[in-house]
Amino acid sequence: MRSNLMLQYAVRFSYTQGSMSGSRPGSDKLVYPFAVVLAGLGITLSSFSVKQLLAAGHKRTF
Repeated sequence: MRSNLMLQYAVRFSYTQGSMSGSRPGSDKLVYPFAVVLAGLGITLSSFSVKQLLAAGHKRTF
C-alpha cells in the first residue's frame, strides 16, 4: 500500500513539473548567466574573506 501511495505522489509531482516547465520558455535563457554571476560573486566573497582572515591572523595570537 505504501509503495502505491509513493508511486501516486511521484507521478503527480512529475506531471506538475512537466506542465510548469512549458509555461515559461524564456526563463531557461537566464539560468546560465545568473548562475555564472552568482558563482563569481561567491568566489569573490570567499577570496575577500580569506584575505581578511589572513590579514587579521598576524595581529592576533591565540
